[in-house]
Amino acid sequence: MLAGSNAFSPEMLTQNNSVIANALNASDFDYYNNFESGEGEWESRGGATVAISSDNTFEGSKSLFVSGRSDSWTGSQMALGSKFTAGSSYSFSVAVSPSGKKASEMMLSIQYNVGGEAQYGHIGSMTVQPGKWGVISTSEFTLPDNGTDFVLYVETASGTSDFYVDEIAVGSVGAVNDNIVFGTKLGDIDGDECVSAFDFTMLRFY
Repeated sequence: MLAGSNAFSPEMLTQNNSVIANALNASDFDYYNNFESGEGEWESRGGATVAISSDNTFEGSKSLFVSGRSDSWTGSQMALGSKFTAGSSYSFSVAVSPSGKKASEMMLSIQYNVGGEAQYGHIGSMTVQPGKWGVISTSEFTLPDNGTDFVLYVETASGTSDFYVDEIAVGSVGAVNDNIVFGTKLGDIDGDECVSAFDFTMLRFY
């Protein structure tokens, strides 16, 4: 798969929502967490509250609920660690679902240090309707070659709404497909709460 391409196959309509199920090379992940066993390495960013929840999930029975946010950059984060090196390229994927009544532009971002000063970058973003799930993903993203202390985090472009995070995967280049939006029903591509001919029409453009 070429970096930056967008792939969607009819077979996905019969699979579960799992990023692993839709991955090109499921064995090529260097990191994976679906929160079934707890928060793992994920922690609060900027004072937000993070907790395991079963109220809204993308895959499995649990997800990470992020609440009590005071600014758009606050959310949840994880230090990437020494396994991930500056100048190297990886694929990234995270499932996100806004809570509340308004759509939110969800963002997967990265913080790193250059000469002791914090720098910030964005891996990907997606506008997702409340109560629905979107997968922010890229088949190739290169960590800045002069950076250190990389931190992966989920935020919003604006606002302080609560949100859910599920099934985070980081792997080799091409290990995941690029952005995919899921409705509340499997196959509901246009998000109108039903699977119809319009969804299959939209499928032709993926």
